[in-house]
Amino acid sequence: MAIRLGAVPPGELLTEPNGARQVLHWYDLLCPFCYVGQQRSTIFEGRGFDVIDLPFQAHPDIPPGGRAVGPRSGPMVALIE
Repeated sequence: MAIRLGAVPPGELLTEPNGARQVLHWYDLLCPFCYVGQQRSTIFEGRGFDVIDLPFQAHPDIPPGGRAVGPRSGPMVALIE
């Protein structure tokens, strides 16, 4: 199934014609707070849903070609974990 961006709101459940159930997981791949909700994906998968990850970059200062980011570490990351 092809998914058009913006066609399904974040958190929306999709049911395929064959009965398969999907959850779209939109998240900003550079935001450490977006990783907090990943436990939800495990819960959905455990209940028979197919989780479709749709990462994006929301920060306005990121150039179109992207920006290298190092490993996630430090006090804030430790606190989130």
